[in-house]
Amino acid sequence: MSPDGRPGAAAADRRVALAAAVAAVCGIGVLLATVLAWYGVANAIRIGGGTVEVEVTMWGIDDGSDLLLVAALVAGIVISGLTVAVRLTARPTRAAWALGLAATVGFALALLLIVARVTDPPGPEGVDLRVGAIAGLILAVLATAASAIAARLGREPA
Repeated sequence: MSPDGRPGAAAADRRVALAAAVAAVCGIGVLLATVLAWYGVANAIRIGGGTVEVEVTMWGIDDGSDLLLVAALVAGIVISGLTVAVRLTARPTRAAWALGLAATVGFALALLLIVARVTDPPGPEGVDLRVGAIAGLILAVLATAASAIAARLGREPA
């Protein structure tokens, strides 16, 4: 039984909370990936007889989308956290699924920004993607999918 007395709803509330928690953890992973190298250029600088490889994090590109990306991620993470709290402790309403939907919108916006950065890397030709961009992309896909699942499960009657 759920906290509000709905028979059989506790399992449904746990599934929604689990999906929202996965979305939040993946969102935090994307935030952590922003400090890893996203782009690199091999043999960028020649010094003496050797070359130096240059790598840049997501923060090294100053086009304003970095702040929008972080805002979208933080919104998705906070709303996912609220979804977990509402589904496990409060009296869920029929509109509680809207939290999952709002988190999905935040994570989807972050995913679109990351896709734009991955498909059109900044700088000259020869810029390669690094681990931060790939990890950020994969985690953003997972966060968006998990929050969409939370929103879908939140709509189903118990």
